[in-house]
Amino acid sequence: EPLLCTAPIKYQYANYSANYLHGGKGAIRFQLINQRSDFSFALLAGGLENPTLVAVSKQVAFKNPKAPVFPRLAQGKTHDEMTVTWTSGYDIGEAYPFVEWGVVASGGNPTRTPAGTLTFSRGSMCGTSYSYTERRLTG
Repeated sequence: EPLLCTAPIKYQYANYSANYLHGGKGAIRFQLINQRSDFSFALLAGGLENPTLVAVSKQVAFKNPKAPVFPRLAQGKTHDEMTVTWTSGYDIGEAYPFVEWGVVASGGNPTRTPAGTLTFSRGSMCGTSYSYTERRLTG
């Protein structure tokens, strides 16, 4: 059985669905990760050796593709401090970043703390001359 959670972009053999082998129809489920862009699915024939495009689905869109996702918690600089980070598709002028915290289950009011914003581009992480083809290991 193929592992479906190993990469953001996935493939699955149509015959993985039991009904496909018997009647030519079936269902396959994928867990989609919000990559801030619409998805389309393609049906290919010919296997991995000789793929031929047969059909393309309508686009599937997230309701709010810019929403903050993938929250991460870490201990702060001191024992009573916590760092919260997340990934968002909003531009700095589109949203006001904040962290809302507190015990709200017992009727308390949450506290909002302004959040700082850092934006990373490809150039700031890798530099303009760094590309996939230049990352070769020699031994």
